[in-house]
Amino acid sequence: MDSIRLEWLNYGKDWVLNAGEIIKIRLSEKITINTKSHINDLVTNIDREIEDFFKQKVSLIKDHRLLGEEGDFVNDSDGYIWILDPIDGTTNLVTTGRDFVISLALYHNGQPLFGIVYDVMRDELYHAITGEGAYIKDKKIPQVNSDLLLDDQVIICDIKEIISYPRVVDLIQQSRGHRRYGSAALEIVHIAVGRAGAFIHMMVHPWDIAAAKIIAEECGLKYTRTDGTSVNVFEKGSSLVAPEKLHQQIVTICFS
Repeated sequence: MDSIRLEWLNYGKDWVLNAGEIIKIRLSEKITINTKSHINDLVTNIDREIEDFFKQKVSLIKDHRLLGEEGDFVNDSDGYIWILDPIDGTTNLVTTGRDFVISLALYHNGQPLFGIVYDVMRDELYHAITGEGAYIKDKKIPQVNSDLLLDDQVIICDIKEIISYPRVVDLIQQSRGHRRYGSAALEIVHIAVGRAGAFIHMMVHPWDIAAAKIIAEECGLKYTRTDGTSVNVFEKGSSLVAPEKLHQQIVTICFS
């Protein structure tokens, strides 16, 4: 990575750490909660404050734009675009005060440069640089074992996937079971470090996956739509993330 992009990466890491401290302070104060598209789609004053924090930071870099969950949109993928989820896992923040992350990535003309996912309450900062590997707390994450198979893995999926794809039940019965944390970025980076085997989701947005996808792929995971086609992070859609052989098993059992 050239010096200017390394500088931007260091900016991003500093920003998410500072934002994490703001969140910890706000958790001790009264939280204002509103709903967006449905009762389980929450937004808080903290989400909006954190997005405003990043908006101000990105505005200081010439010709850089922000795509954020809470209202900062772009109409194309041209140039340098920071993709932000200020709090991925807002319901978790509101109900349990944990299992949420800040997700931040930088793309140039639609191509990934680096991604950062910060698990605020565990103080675990994941980052990856395209072509240069992935890290947790600046320690390199080993490549995943591409030979892992279904029978000794936990599958991360939700009731929506089970309802929409009945064969997911067969998949779960052949595995060690299923879990759901309620934060797509957190779930994906947990697969990258071996805490689960696969991630299946019917619908994710750019800010949910932009950073975690870079981390996953730098660890050797296969990241596609559920039908096995490639993912454009600037478009919402399904996600299937797993080591190579397990990925093929899942496509064969559930989606072929």
